[in-house]
Amino acid sequence: MIVVVRLNEKKPNWSVNILMMFIGKVVESAVLVLFAIMFLGYSIFIYPFEKINTKVNPTVKQKQIKYAPQL
Repeated sequence: MIVVVRLNEKKPNWSVNILMMFIGKVVESAVLVLFAIMFLGYSIFIYPFEKINTKVNPTVKQKQIKYAPQL
């Protein structure tokens, strides 16, 4: 009977792989949440003021009248 002993054999470290996958998923989720919050903030706080500004601005009204289709 021959027994072979491998001294430098490294066992796979599953905990490190699982931790790296977890960190990757957390970063991916954080990026998605960041963009969702940015989009929501724009649509709630900035876009209405831009829309009001275009309706109130006299130069925009003149251009709308100038370039309106003639019926």
